[in-house]
Amino acid sequence: MALPTVAAGSERTLFLGPRIPNYVKSLGKNLNNIKKPVFRQMIKLALLDFEGRGVNPEMYLAVKKAAQDTCNVDVVYGALYTLLKCALSLPEASVKQDIFKEDLHELGIGEDYVEDLTNVVYGQRRTSIIANFNNIAPHLPKLKHFRWRIDVAISTSTLNRVLEPAIVMEVQLRDGRKETFEVHPSQFHRLRFAVATLLKEMENLEMKNILKN
Repeated sequence: MALPTVAAGSERTLFLGPRIPNYVKSLGKNLNNIKKPVFRQMIKLALLDFEGRGVNPEMYLAVKKAAQDTCNVDVVYGALYTLLKCALSLPEASVKQDIFKEDLHELGIGEDYVEDLTNVVYGQRRTSIIANFNNIAPHLPKLKHFRWRIDVAISTSTLNRVLEPAIVMEVQLRDGRKETFEVHPSQFHRLRFAVATLLKEMENLEMKNILKN
């Protein structure tokens, strides 16, 4: 089934990205064989999983028994799960509701199903879903405290007069770890330059039209 990944008459990529899996492309066609109550039960199962509440096999088997085509249930549920997770993982402001609906229509999904999916992605349960996504996502510990001082070495075992400064930094992370390290002034200036360059590149990136839409 050939399906464009870009909306007709525009250069905008669908919210699913430039490469859409074939089973997601076929979702609109496969939904024709799924009754609306079964479709909504699939959505409920996906939301339970997204919220971290777990889905036991009996719950999924009950949905399959309610459907006439049990094999098609697996394909449709997998496509719905992928579609919803992708939509919920994006910042809400990055994809407006009308654009989301337009993308679903582009995938051949009927209007009744579009309304249900839109209510899920932009509904009240989005907050709890995003909170669970953030909890289970891999991430580095955040910075809690930062301290620094400048030490000056007056002399060493080989030299009587050095007067060489060094920057001593101590960071405390939210997981309880403390790290202390020493930075030479030249290294500190390279770090400062690298951070300034990165901030400038981020500012330039934010000015691009593709990120404003």
